[in-house]
Amino acid sequence: MLVIQYHYSRDIVHRGKRSNLIWNNKAKIIPQCSLKHISMPYCGISCKIPEWVSSHIDLFYLDLSGNRLEGGFPDWLAERNIQIISLSDNILSGSIPSRLFEFVDLLYLDLSQNNFSGELPKNLGNAKSIKVLSLSENKFTGQIPVSISRMDTLKYLDLSINLRSGLSFPVCHITISMVRSQRSFLKEYDLFI
Repeated sequence: MLVIQYHYSRDIVHRGKRSNLIWNNKAKIIPQCSLKHISMPYCGISCKIPEWVSSHIDLFYLDLSGNRLEGGFPDWLAERNIQIISLSDNILSGSIPSRLFEFVDLLYLDLSQNNFSGELPKNLGNAKSIKVLSLSENKFTGQIPVSISRMDTLKYLDLSINLRSGLSFPVCHITISMVRSQRSFLKEYDLFI
């Protein structure tokens, strides 16, 4: 699949698996629209997250999971008020910018199965509206921030399979509603189906 023209669309959705899309990050794309929804999981995309995505200021849904994206978490992505970010199953690395957790509209963040490292941002709990937080299968170390206990809307939390040296849970009250399967959450809120 080659996306040639999307001037009048609000969405880019690709449902095919393993199609090996090639993105030209050197191309200067001047969008004639502002996308709200980009869903391109398992397309075989291998590069950094393209800069042209940053020009879509109305973007609220970004799913680039299951590709071969590399590099760090883009600064511009941490500065947007995006509700749903799914970048799981890539080869992204570095730390997660603390600015990401300052936005009240963030509902879903899945950065699992990457190579993110370092400590989790201390302001993690500032994402007051978040319902799903999956940071499993990375290389995080250090303490889990106490601020996580302030995430009242959290329904699904997965911090498993990280570097275990020093990774411990703070003493806080965790409600049973946080223990749900990811699949039931997705069906309930119809995010990816």
